[in-house]
Amino acid sequence: MYDLVGEAPPRFEATQGKRFQDAGKVYFEDGNIRVDRSRAMSFKNHDTFCVAPIVDVNCKENCGYDFWAVGLNCCGTDDQVDFRCGVKVNEHGEVQPHHLPKGLRYIDNHDKPFFRLAVAEAEGVHGIKSKHPLFFEYLEKKTPDARVVEFARAGYINLLASVFAVFFVNFASMVVLAKAIPELSLSQEEQELLRAEMEEGYR
Repeated sequence: MYDLVGEAPPRFEATQGKRFQDAGKVYFEDGNIRVDRSRAMSFKNHDTFCVAPIVDVNCKENCGYDFWAVGLNCCGTDDQVDFRCGVKVNEHGEVQPHHLPKGLRYIDNHDKPFFRLAVAEAEGVHGIKSKHPLFFEYLEKKTPDARVVEFARAGYINLLASVFAVFFVNFASMVVLAKAIPELSLSQEEQELLRAEMEEGYR
């Protein structure tokens, strides 16, 4: 696993979420790591906040459920949770396993409380415990680095769009003001002459 400030041990340890509170880019080197869709859960608040534990399928006891794949509006409905956030599902509704899944830390603080509520609901429904839940965007094909580049590109595009939008709004405002209040750009003598011409035109 790679954290936000350096490197952490790459071995997946589901019971040690508290050890990786600063994990950013995660590479699961164990080929037995899967998203457990059978224990997925959702919480509805305008959007549907979807969670599913990332587990070692060969673990039999004391496995822990601190690593969670999350997403928005990608898990069906409250009545029938069908987790599909970042996972490839075949025509039979089964996940097609990837030998080396990866994850990118979900850092939107606005969404985290709702994901925690979904995890709490999963704990109650499925009888599991997650003491230190960590939320990740689950990646099968893309790498975390590639996903970060996508975020950077989207941010750059939004910045350029904002700059041009502000420029055009200011330019349009100046044009409107120049037409609506022409006296502001004229001297006092020119203003009096303009008023006289306008009065003459009214007669």
